[in-house]
Amino acid sequence: MVITRREFLKMVAISSITSPTIISCGAPELSQNELSKQQLNNPPYKPAQYTLQNSSTTNGKITLDGQHYPCEDESGNPVLNIDAIKYKQNTGGMILAEDSNKKYQPTIIRTSSKKTPFQSLLKFINRNSDDVKKVGNVSMNFLGKDYLEFDTSKISTTPGVIYRGDHSFNSIQNLNSLAMKTSLTLTTITPNPVTPWTFAATSSIGGVLEVADHIIDAINSFKPLTGLEINKDKKFSLYEVNDVPIFIISQILNSRETYSAEELFPFQPGNNWDYGNGTMEICEEHIDGQNVISVKHNESGNKEFFGFKGNNLYQVGVYNANQKKEILFTPYVKMGDGNMHKGKSFLSNSDVSINGEFAGTINSELKCKGIEDKILAGTCYGNCLLIEESSDVSINGRENSSTKYEHFYVKDIGKILTIGEGETTSLENYDTSSKAKRKLNPYISGLSKIILS
Repeated sequence: MVITRREFLKMVAISSITSPTIISCGAPELSQNELSKQQLNNPPYKPAQYTLQNSSTTNGKITLDGQHYPCEDESGNPVLNIDAIKYKQNTGGMILAEDSNKKYQPTIIRTSSKKTPFQSLLKFINRNSDDVKKVGNVSMNFLGKDYLEFDTSKISTTPGVIYRGDHSFNSIQNLNSLAMKTSLTLTTITPNPVTPWTFAATSSIGGVLEVADHIIDAINSFKPLTGLEINKDKKFSLYEVNDVPIFIISQILNSRETYSAEELFPFQPGNNWDYGNGTMEICEEHIDGQNVISVKHNESGNKEFFGFKGNNLYQVGVYNANQKKEILFTPYVKMGDGNMHKGKSFLSNSDVSINGEFAGTINSELKCKGIEDKILAGTCYGNCLLIEESSDVSINGRENSSTKYEHFYVKDIGKILTIGEGETTSLENYDTSSKAKRKLNPYISGLSKIILS
């Protein structure tokens, strides 16, 4: 945003709009006629949809969605003490099952797929089987290929999939929540995203990912079968399926020099975030004679209004719930376009109206300063676009506010960090599934899919 929301709302709250002094706002970026009420064409976003179900058994069979799934070992004997979770979205689903006693390796079956028929039998391999490779504390077996049908170009926006940063295997142990898991599956969609290879892994001591050499050597031991050889010092993008011990290793898909506003500012209605001072969520409203994207601050009731015109993103205005004031910008304040890169700037000079009456001006500039990697509490976010924001605001003829901030954005994630005016802002909780709120692991700190400060 080109103006600090809290400061602007505070400023408006103490400003009178009676008999305002008219102030020239300079040459506007776009006239209001050029940016007419009919020109905002907000994308038809839909909430991310997926479901998770859990089941446990002591009798060799689990039940999910009314369907029974027998659990057997390699000899056809029932396997007891199984914990299972089903991940399901519109395009398909899968079940991951684990032996709570760690006698058997975890396994996956597809419940629906375009490539394979429905499966109902969960087959478990003993950790001491000849098909299981042992390297240090890691026991690993090859489950197969094509278990997951994620679109690799849109993986970070797949329902239920959470981006966990760019990591080498030498640094992945910093992700405490992942590294300390003693049973999980890994799907590698690198170097060949067309044929994902899936492995099951367990650990005898500590976490599966705790020792980089062990997990890398275990994966590479299957090279004659898969052709995979992973360099432990090379960075990969890491994704987690929400609440399911499945981790996806991909080539760094967002390694590039240009971004679009739609990538850096992803607005999905129903998503919400918490910066520690109350939740914020995305919804849709009808403002200024058109449909806009609304970012609602649930605790205060304040709102921010945005809209797309083609590839360009604009802020339409804000709403101060305490003062019951609707504040609109003319022309709308530009926040980005389809080609954002180092050295690009966005200048906006806009009138401010409060409840329909002219009140002052905003003069602002956003500068794309460069691309950096940022580490937040052990999580590395690669290829962050640094945007410097500066603004001058005049209300009723007074120079009320002049601010400068630095914001770091990640493709398909949004803003991960804000620094400026003696403050640093980071996310504490978030939900990008339009369902129950998910709490960030204390070792994972960063912002996902939002643009607020």
